[in-house]
Amino acid sequence: HTRYWRDWSSDVCSSDLNLLVASYIDDLKSPQAQKRLRAAEELGNMGDGAKTALPALQKLTSDKDPKVSAAAKQAIASIKKK
Repeated sequence: HTRYWRDWSSDVCSSDLNLLVASYIDDLKSPQAQKRLRAAEELGNMGDGAKTALPALQKLTSDKDPKVSAAAKQAIASIKKK
């Protein structure tokens, strides 16, 4: 459990964080737009802890679904900022 839902890294051990990031990276490749969207949003909330997801998020910036594309761009900005 985390103290602040917007900052996952505040209370989660690194091995758990890596597993969570890997799971969301898998979801970024899902054929379901809603799953890709949620994964991008969650990775953005993780900030710096989700750096390994940047290549997968970069691919989604040209997703055919504009909501997914926008979420990917936002996530990249959030990850690089924190």
